[in-house]
Amino acid sequence: MKSLLNRAVARIVDSHRLRCGLIALTIGLVIELFWLGAQPIAVGLFQAPWDKVAHFVTYGGLAMILSLGFGLRRPWWVLGLTLTVALADELFQLRLPGRQPDVLDWLADAAAAASVVLFTTVLMRRIRHRPVPTERR
Repeated sequence: MKSLLNRAVARIVDSHRLRCGLIALTIGLVIELFWLGAQPIAVGLFQAPWDKVAHFVTYGGLAMILSLGFGLRRPWWVLGLTLTVALADELFQLRLPGRQPDVLDWLADAAAAASVVLFTTVLMRRIRHRPVPTERR
């Protein structure tokens, strides 16, 4: 099982085409996030505390896709870009009728991004420091 995980991670890290596709997916998701957030249906879509759960899942997913897009490298870039998009999303709500920015929403986004960065960093360190098993003959 461990070697299967190592191979899967190596395939993601080494596949330039897959990483480019994931970065493109991230860009598409951010555009969709802003477009859907500007629709009237977004007003009151999730009630407290479920709105924080929705923020955590959305921005955690965004951070994970971005992290995979960077080949599980550059955790500070992933954190910085995710938090920048989250801040832009909250500030964008200033211009939308019925919507208002919330610091707690941004903190839920930050907690999600930090959790993903911590998870991927620990995962990569464990994989890198794991000795490669030698085949016995």
